[in-house]
This record gives sequence, structure tokens and C-alpha cells, in this order.
Amino acid sequence: MEKIGRDITEIYVTHGHGDHWLGVPFLLERFPDAVVRATAGTRAQMADLATLESRAAFWDALFPGQIPTTPVDVQVVGKEGLSLEGNALIPIEVGHSDGDDTTVLWSRA
Repeated sequence: MEKIGRDITEIYVTHGHGDHWLGVPFLLERFPDAVVRATAGTRAQMADLATLESRAAFWDALFPGQIPTTPVDVQVVGKEGLSLEGNALIPIEVGHSDGDDTTVLWSRA
């Protein structure tokens, strides 16, 4: 992103599957001021998966020694959503799709 003069300030997690957020510590190394956001349901799923027992049963078996164990501080996004270049991105709960408590971001623009 530095090559085009942009900076990542927010990281939005759509649902709690590990392939959607376990790499976030790598992004935060490069963009340490970025804020990780998710809905309350997604954050709860992430917390369940973040336990060492849960990770060992699946993700660490698939990717031994490759996934960071750094805790991820997730802020619950409010109904006002996020802003991207002046446009509101509103979280919409879509229920079960790829997993429980899945969300999408919707823009009025």
C-alpha cells in the first residue's frame, strides 16, 4: 500500500473463520495504527477460535508454526459502520453463509 500512498487504518473481519483473521497480526506489523473491527457475533467467534486448544485442533495442524499467536484486539463496529474515503460502510448481519454470524459491508454510495 505504501507504493500508492495509502495507509491501512481499519481492518474489518466479516466472520470468525480463521482464514479471515488469523493473519491480522502480520498486517498490524506493517500498519501498527490500524484498528481491527468486527460485529459482536464475529468477535465472539474469533475469541472461541483464538484458544490454543481450538487452534491446535485445526489451523495449527494445517499450518504448523506459521500462524502468529499474537492476540488480536477487536473493536466492535457500531451501527454507523466504517468510513472509506468519505463513504459509510454499514455492517449488515446476513446470518449463516460461510459460517455463523456472517456479515457484509454495505455502502449507500
